[in-house]
Amino acid sequence: MLIDGGARSVVGTNQTSTAFFRNLQYDRIGWHSIYVNVELGQLRTDTQGRLIVLGGNGISGEPSGVSIRPDFYRNPGRRKPEPR
Repeated sequence: MLIDGGARSVVGTNQTSTAFFRNLQYDRIGWHSIYVNVELGQLRTDTQGRLIVLGGNGISGEPSGVSIRPDFYRNPGRRKPEPR
């Protein structure tokens, strides 16, 4: 999955961009597409003009009315290597 926020900029000292969003298209086989608006973050600068990048609001979950497949959250993850 890729959610591309596109190019963003902020210029000067003590500046704040508006938060930026993108629509995530969620497709499931046999279902229709669902679009979810996702907050990607915000740009700011400090008193010396240094860039500060703030991430999105950190909300995760499934689109309304669509459950996440059980194999997604029951994924056992990577196995630890066997000792030699």
